[in-house]
Amino acid sequence: FAIDSLKQLAHKFLVKEELTNYQFQREFLVPFETILLKNLKRNDIIDFLINCVADICRKSGKNIKSGWKIVFNILGTIGKSISQEGILKSSLMILNEVIQMHADCLPEFLEEMIGCLFHYCGSPITSIALLAFDKLKWAIGEASNPDSATIKAFETHYKLKQEPASASLGAVTPEKKIASLAEGPSIVEEKLWNIFLRGTQCLVLDKRTDIRLNSLNLLFTAIKQNKFTKNFWETIYELILGYIFKTFIHLLEEDLKNADYVKIAVNNAITIFVDNFTILEPHTAEVIERMGRYISPTEETVAKYGIELNKVFFDNILSKFKNEVCWEAVVKSFQQTLTRTTPQMLAECTTTAPKEDGSMKLNFVEAEVNTKASIHLRAVHIIRTVLMKDCLRNIPIKTSMQLLEVLFQSYNFAYAFNRNIDHRIILRKSGFMNYSPQLYSLALQEKETLLGYLGLAYEIYLQQAKTKEGSAILDNIWKLMKKLLEEHIGAQIKSTKKTSAEEKKGFIIEQRIEADDGFDKQAEHKRLVFGMNSIIADFVLPIFQKLPAEVFASQKGEITNMLLDLIVSESIEIRMALRDTLKFWLKGSILPQTDPIFILST
Repeated sequence: FAIDSLKQLAHKFLVKEELTNYQFQREFLVPFETILLKNLKRNDIIDFLINCVADICRKSGKNIKSGWKIVFNILGTIGKSISQEGILKSSLMILNEVIQMHADCLPEFLEEMIGCLFHYCGSPITSIALLAFDKLKWAIGEASNPDSATIKAFETHYKLKQEPASASLGAVTPEKKIASLAEGPSIVEEKLWNIFLRGTQCLVLDKRTDIRLNSLNLLFTAIKQNKFTKNFWETIYELILGYIFKTFIHLLEEDLKNADYVKIAVNNAITIFVDNFTILEPHTAEVIERMGRYISPTEETVAKYGIELNKVFFDNILSKFKNEVCWEAVVKSFQQTLTRTTPQMLAECTTTAPKEDGSMKLNFVEAEVNTKASIHLRAVHIIRTVLMKDCLRNIPIKTSMQLLEVLFQSYNFAYAFNRNIDHRIILRKSGFMNYSPQLYSLALQEKETLLGYLGLAYEIYLQQAKTKEGSAILDNIWKLMKKLLEEHIGAQIKSTKKTSAEEKKGFIIEQRIEADDGFDKQAEHKRLVFGMNSIIADFVLPIFQKLPAEVFASQKGEITNMLLDLIVSESIEIRMALRDTLKFWLKGSILPQTDPIFILST
């Protein structure tokens, strides 16, 4: 009865139109809001209040001015605090009626109206939330259209249209007005878009797939279709882009079912960041660092998605880099990633005493080592296939040298492990190397990093050929190639070694002891030779074709001896690569017909 009496008084009060610059209506309608806040657990009272508000809006809506604020406060509180579907449906219906029937009265309350809609979009009742999204799309569409009557009225309310100044100060021309607006966010950006961005920021993390996909789609569509001032892009980065780059990794870590959603969100954020790189460039180092965190060193599946997202990011943005700061951030990120994912415990591991069955237990978790090695290899692959694809000539020399060092450290780790025969036999005896992809991963790691190192080193040499730095790089390339060839030839000899009569007895005893457990060093050398075959055939021999004539001439004697040893290799791919290299030298008339290599080639 008391509430109904209050409604009757409100009708009588609203018969007269409110005077400009007065707030009597808002003060008179406040009791309705107070009653609601004190009775949020009383569905009967809430339902009656909704009917009262609906009756007031229908009968006296044309005269309401400042009172709309209280109407939206009441409806927004219901949307935010109530979970009863019937009440939510009724209140949302009233909100729709208000927007449809009194749109011309609402421009100065667009902030409250959009905020109210966001409360319903976050409703625990999914059907209610989806209905609210339809109305929110309309509101955002209005905000996106600078020519709409609603937005023009909204701007007028905030006195965006300036009155001409006094004659002494001179009139404010349209040109001056545009210039002043360009210095900072417009009123629409400050008021409406700010509310929209903050509201959507909460909804994109909703647990319900429908809700967060709707909010994400609405958000990115609105951002892509609208033009914002430079200053407001800072707000967009802070509230949306930076927020996604920073926090969505946690969704991936919490549940892999979120992977597709995270990919959509991050890919859209990447697209917007790249498209507006000129404005957002100061945030590049921060974004690169945050993207690096997506490459988890402990969870392979999470890291797989992180690698994929990083690849998309670098594929799109590297060509836009114009300064050293961006490139240094890239190298630093990959350096941290490779450091985090290097399986150091593999090289430092020890084993316990043999058990009764002869097996040995390792002092590390095999799955963790495998995960790190796999992620490390994927990161190296990004460096080689993306970072070095089209951008080598754009990378500053200083940064190129840093990247070269990063690749060389990764290569050295894999190289040292793959050559430590005794250590590998221990791992095999523990059962690790027999069933683990680890051996294969480190062989690939050595191969990938070597390819990246040689490619980058040769590119640096071409840029610095006439300098001391260029000569030093070329010398390093030659030393590394020589070392690999010598080592491959040595391992090949050991893997096929036939013992003399004097050595045979001791050799057979040693082999028998090892064979008892199924392990022998000759077999390990064979595995090493097999792993190096593609490195020699695919990388080392082709590099010989790129050596400058003077380097070739100075090292001709050593090259001749090594190629003579390689020509009897059991590997078809090495023999074919050797043939191609010799053909290249003959075709270029580099060698006189009396030269040993010429004779070998023919």
